[in-house]
Amino acid sequence: MTLDALFKQRIAAFVQGGVPARVPGPLFHVQDDGQPGRWHLSAPDHRGRPIPLVRWHDVIRVPALARRMADRGYTDADLHAVLLMVTRVANLFAVDAGQRSNKEYAQFGHVLHLLTLTQQTDEHLALRNHALYFLLFELDIDDETRDRLQFGEGGLLFHAERLGPHPLSEVVGAMHDCLVRPGRRFAPFLQVVRAFHLGWVHWLETPPLRPWRLALDEPHAALAHPDVFLATLRGDETRIFDVLIDATSPQASPAAGLVSRLVLMHYGQHVLRHTPEAVLRLRDYVGDATRFSQVLCALVTQGAVPDRGRFDALGLGGCLEGVPADRVASC
Repeated sequence: MTLDALFKQRIAAFVQGGVPARVPGPLFHVQDDGQPGRWHLSAPDHRGRPIPLVRWHDVIRVPALARRMADRGYTDADLHAVLLMVTRVANLFAVDAGQRSNKEYAQFGHVLHLLTLTQQTDEHLALRNHALYFLLFELDIDDETRDRLQFGEGGLLFHAERLGPHPLSEVVGAMHDCLVRPGRRFAPFLQVVRAFHLGWVHWLETPPLRPWRLALDEPHAALAHPDVFLATLRGDETRIFDVLIDATSPQASPAAGLVSRLVLMHYGQHVLRHTPEAVLRLRDYVGDATRFSQVLCALVTQGAVPDRGRFDALGLGGCLEGVPADRVASC
């Protein structure tokens, strides 16, 4: 099963709820004993027992791995950063059936930026690096590790302390080469893990053959994709305004709610973060003061927006009654 399919399976479970379907291949989901409804991406060990990929390092000896990596020029800090990254990224494909947290919305938004803004331009490169940094943040990866990873001319680059920046795929490949021991009990499991780790790097740094799209039966679903959103913003921003207005509807379906939430985040990041006064055009389009107040509150509590104080400076503080002064979503 491809990582594309696994990620879309997570989104389907997010929207529809229920248990993730078992599919052919070495990767499958196993329910967490301590968290009913949470399913971890897993692979079988040599006895067929599932091991969640977030626990893959339980079967290796990290001190021995560190010595072998040192022979290749990598420091202990380098290895710590790589292990943390490849381990936490498995959570990107975990399924929380029926749970819709702010963290999940943010992860979806950042991944969509990485999968759809793939042109070889300075603008797309900057947006992808921004999305990558905050995706790693949402995966609970520390800032020192996040600072080591960025997109460059050679794809996804890792900044090693002594070796400098070079392809992340080389670092991950070197780590797994150091783990290869013929006849080892966990060798088949580690082969699956290696394919997953390298597959994740390839998934993020290789543009898809066709534009990446969510499989959502929702009229405004296209606007959830950052490439479509930005093109629409340049051509007819009133289409985006209509979705922002719909975002305040309590009758929205889960699919419509996901699309609205993503559009709120895109509008906050790509418009209000740079020019908060643009919200005045939205106010004029909405017309109704109560409805506009609802939309603005949604942008502050659910979208990536600048400091709320900048809205107060525009005379819009009264529209945000009930919203704490320090309530700002992450970018």
